[in-house]
Amino acid sequence: MASVIPRRGTPRREEPPDTELIKLIEDAIKTSLKRRLTIAKIVAYIVNMAPTRNETGLKDRVDNTLVANEGTHFRRPQGHTHSWELQDIEGLRALSTQLLNENRRLSDNILTKQDIEGLRADYTQLLQEKRQLEEKNQGLDAVILARRAGALQISDSDSE
Repeated sequence: MASVIPRRGTPRREEPPDTELIKLIEDAIKTSLKRRLTIAKIVAYIVNMAPTRNETGLKDRVDNTLVANEGTHFRRPQGHTHSWELQDIEGLRALSTQLLNENRRLSDNILTKQDIEGLRADYTQLLQEKRQLEEKNQGLDAVILARRAGALQISDSDSE
């Protein structure tokens, strides 16, 4: 069981592991590996996508993963180990919005299995049409050659 860090005057309590948060963190890490994102952007993704709850509980869990000054303006407030400033939360949300927009843009360019099957069917149909046109073209070539041969035979017989 994961324990929650007690706040001033609150008794220590036990709470079950947050499977949604764990899955969210795993998804963020997978996304970061694919796109080489910074830790701060991963945290932004987690904070924005976490299930609605009091933000301090979520922040306590991800606070230790935040790497200070990794190309961003995020920093821990002086003297506070388990809270973030409002501007940092807004910055995280802005970064996460940017990340989600980029993710949507990239996912629009991904073909689904159904798209691929449709393209295969179109390709097969085009190949069949091409074969039919080639057969028709060969038949026309034969007719043209036969007419030319017939015209040559007629002109040869005229000259005799």
